[in-house]
Amino acid sequence: MNESQPLMGKRVLVTRSSDQAQEFMDSIMELGGEPIPCSVIKTVLADNLEEIDQGLRNLSSYDWIIFTSVNAIRFFLQRGKEIGVHVPEQIKGKVAAVGTQTAAALHKENIKVEHIPAKFTADDLLESLKGELTAGQKILIPHANLAKKNLANELRELGLFVDDIVTYETIPDDSCKEELRHLLEGNKIHIITFTSPSTVRNFLALLDGLNWKEILNSVTIGVIGPVTAEAALKLGLKVDVIAKEYSIPGLIQELVKTGLKA
Repeated sequence: MNESQPLMGKRVLVTRSSDQAQEFMDSIMELGGEPIPCSVIKTVLADNLEEIDQGLRNLSSYDWIIFTSVNAIRFFLQRGKEIGVHVPEQIKGKVAAVGTQTAAALHKENIKVEHIPAKFTADDLLESLKGELTAGQKILIPHANLAKKNLANELRELGLFVDDIVTYETIPDDSCKEELRHLLEGNKIHIITFTSPSTVRNFLALLDGLNWKEILNSVTIGVIGPVTAEAALKLGLKVDVIAKEYSIPGLIQELVKTGLKA
């Protein structure tokens, strides 16, 4: 293996949404691989604009604002600009972020991050944040339509007032369906990467009718963390590599470190 280009000769399928895939693909190319973009999901601003707008206009009243993804930041700030709310100026409380990439996106918007859990999951955020929370505080969580309610529900059980607002929606994208099936049937893909449970679900939906278990048997499957791994395994998809740091750099690092069987 070429140490400077450990992915040399490997075709890597990138299933995340096209508006977020470029950095991932650049990293693959830097390591000698050939990224194959195949967006199986896309993200759009949620329909419940009234609820989002209310959260934005009351931003200064929250003691904590919790962002669990880069998309939550992107769409929340996008809507803020549309209605004339400058989010960084209106935040008076503290901000928590799940993951270094989420934190980096906030820093880029000049939003100070007070808390990042050691592990990049909502459950770890709650556990690490408990000592800083006080009953009666107001919490805002902008999130996706597919996000679990565990975090908001457990915060309420601690006596906090929580507004969990669906800020964006993740919907299927089947634009690469024919190309994907052609590539897989021709054994032209060496590695497939998944960055969320929705990418796994929608990817397999595009393979309906194919004997995908046999086709994917010789392909290395890499996922961004345990939540995505659990979703993949439940659907019968094998998982070869799980990122220990739940981020794109963490996934690439683990793919390289673990070794590639393809």
